[in-house]
Amino acid sequence: MDNSNLKQLAQVLQSNQGAITKLMQSQDGKQLLQALQQQGGKQQLQQAASSAARGDTEALTKMIRQMMATPEGAALAERVRRSVGGGK
Repeated sequence: MDNSNLKQLAQVLQSNQGAITKLMQSQDGKQLLQALQQQGGKQQLQQAASSAARGDTEALTKMIRQMMATPEGAALAERVRRSVGGGK
């Protein structure tokens, strides 16, 4: 997933509360949360999510990019993008 796909995913999630709910209830969404928590800790993830909710996505984007540096993380991010309507 490149930067444009990551931005597209962020836009879909920001504009569609239902997409966030659907994602968090899915197996991939749960795996995404677990991966991000393992990477930075629950508190860091909560701070990054709070900042993203206020429009500052830098910390959350950094965490996602780090997760995507592994083949497993990249595959998970791609499945998440597809599941929330991010295209093929």
